Amino acid sequence: MSSPLLPAAVAVAHEIGSLLLVGSMFLVLAVLMPAIERVRSPRQRLWLRRGVYGRMFVWAWIGLLLLWSTGIAELVLYKGAMLPAHVLVMAVLSLLFTVVFLFAQFGLHIKALLVLEDGNSERARYLVHRLRPVLTLALVIAVAVAMLDVAGSAMMPADLLERWSTAASIPR
Repeated sequence: MSSPLLPAAVAVAHEIGSLLLVGSMFLVLAVLMPAIERVRSPRQRLWLRRGVYGRMFVWAWIGLLLLWSTGIAELVLYKGAMLPAHVLVMAVLSLLFTVVFLFAQFGLHIKALLVLEDGNSERARYLVHRLRPVLTLALVIAVAVAMLDVAGSAMMPADLLERWSTAASIPR
């Protein structure tokens, strides 16, 4: 007999991960970046962005690691039972989010820092401006996953996958 505390702990950790991930990205994109735009010195703006994005990536990765680990733990707790369709959609969207987020940090953010260190602040500014829409896309995907987590079972019938599989196996 398993303890009911384990699923509860997994659910709480999952919500904390979601809060960290979505909250850190929202704070940076909706609050801090518009405030940084008001700084007059371009060089100082770039250094502020460097610090803001750096901290956001740390907290977002903590949240993402919590989400992936608790998502896997929830799959283990199902013990091979048929998963609801929204869980599989969440997994696919989470994978897409992870790829977009990896590109944002290691494709644009790190490159902008390296270019800034070389003294090319114009190229760094260009890369930082390209980073914002990529992070906005990642935020939209993260919010969609969070919405599916909360209301997915109400939005998609539980037997949706079963309907798809039986419809695909019907000879025509």
